[in-house]
Amino acid sequence: MSEKGVYEPSIIYFHTASPFAKKALFFTYSGGHYFCSKPYSINRSNLHQYLFIYVKSGRMELQYKNKTFTIGAHMLFFLDCREHHIYRALEETEFSYIHFNGVASKEYFELLYKSKGIVFSLFDNLSISEYIDKILDDMKLNQLEEQETSILIHKILYELYIVSHQSYNLLDNAIKKVIIYIKNNYMKNINVENMAQYVHLSRYHFSRIFKKHTNLSPHQYLIKIRINEAKSLLYLTDDSITEIAMKCGFSSLPHFVSTFKKHSGFSPKEFRNLR
Repeated sequence: MSEKGVYEPSIIYFHTASPFAKKALFFTYSGGHYFCSKPYSINRSNLHQYLFIYVKSGRMELQYKNKTFTIGAHMLFFLDCREHHIYRALEETEFSYIHFNGVASKEYFELLYKSKGIVFSLFDNLSISEYIDKILDDMKLNQLEEQETSILIHKILYELYIVSHQSYNLLDNAIKKVIIYIKNNYMKNINVENMAQYVHLSRYHFSRIFKKHTNLSPHQYLIKIRINEAKSLLYLTDDSITEIAMKCGFSSLPHFVSTFKKHSGFSPKEFRNLR
């Protein structure tokens, strides 16, 4: 391998589709299995192909349409390579990929992009990685049967469609569950790790989807709840500022005062005097 950051036993395969496949089927251009690390990076556009990359281990960074994503293990991203995109390894990473095109590729991409975007978590889906491995195994043995390959690509697209709808509902429920958890436990010494464990997600995955749903990080949301509760207590009760700080989950009075002023523009005492 001559690409920077790519090392053995990385391998790439190529396929030239038949005229029939180009007219009637999904078909592959190339595929491979890469082991890489920094400085591996791809920066391109205007490639009239679509791309699946499934990350088996490690982490990658993806830039696409002015957005940046961090892709971890057991995640897949799906690109329209005509659009400018950059992806790179952030650490030692293993991934499989397939470049393809064909009937309904554009339509499937647009369908998935509108409903889910381009990044998919496959923690609970084993089928997609198996279909990718099957295609690559056939390319390796030079035994790729075009109609079977078309069916496998279609299955991958269908599975992504299912994942996009299932994951949205499941993650939506998980976020709702965490929000209730925060509102019931904001006065305790809880943190992002506790929240992630509560809904059985990794801290990284939980933080990413929480921010996508609420536009706030889990910690920012927790502080927002604590500050709002503190405002209510300052306005409606005669509890001391120290008591309110403790009731709202702050570990110390100075921390409460500085955080409250940062988020409200007033010190707790100044806010109380507004009533």
